[in-house]
Amino acid sequence: MENFFPYLQSVFIYIGLAIISFGVFLLFYMIIKAFINTLKKNNEKSKKQSSPLIQSIKLISVLLLIVLGFAIFFFGMFVQSVTTFTKKTLVAEVWCKEVDLNDYTMSLVLVKKQGVDANIARPYLIKGDQWFVRGDVIKWENWVNFMGLHTGYRLTRIGGDFIDLEDQEKLKPSNYSLLPAEESGFWKWLIKFGYKIPIINDVYGNASFKYPAKNKKFNVYVTTSGFSIETEDENADK
Repeated sequence: MENFFPYLQSVFIYIGLAIISFGVFLLFYMIIKAFINTLKKNNEKSKKQSSPLIQSIKLISVLLLIVLGFAIFFFGMFVQSVTTFTKKTLVAEVWCKEVDLNDYTMSLVLVKKQGVDANIARPYLIKGDQWFVRGDVIKWENWVNFMGLHTGYRLTRIGGDFIDLEDQEKLKPSNYSLLPAEESGFWKWLIKFGYKIPIINDVYGNASFKYPAKNKKFNVYVTTSGFSIETEDENADK
């Protein structure tokens, strides 16, 4: 599985929650201690209690600590809200240009950026009007994305596609597997039943298509909803 657990991006949220929890604990401790001392006000120990000024300073310090925790927490929430639903992770780079080679119409080079075979250039000859990448996607519930977990995925296929349905049926576009063994009991189970897991919105197949282009690099990303391809100018033909 590729990019199942990405980089944690919610550190400010967690630090804020930790500080708030610690501050609330101290506050309750002070309240309970004050209550116990009140019950023992006739004891000698009660005569050795801290002065009201010191007690006030302690209380203000704890309240400031809680306020600091909330400030860090809401800062983390702001940062997370800005980045979470626009986050994209580069999963592959593709160079694809038109060729006229027997039955093939495109020459494609794929470099995966994640996984055990990352940064290895793999060439493919493609038959079709467009090329595509396809894979399986785990879409988390929005609150899970918000807490820092990004889309889970695996790339499964690369190939070609004809715009005209008759060409699609007659010419049989190219279709290559990107996995040593596509059949995975784990992913098959996820696609069938993953939506029942409380933190998962759904699990599904997803594809993105592009026309070939000379002197262009295509960046394949995974977003919170699936795969997307962005085109980048290249100075030299690949």
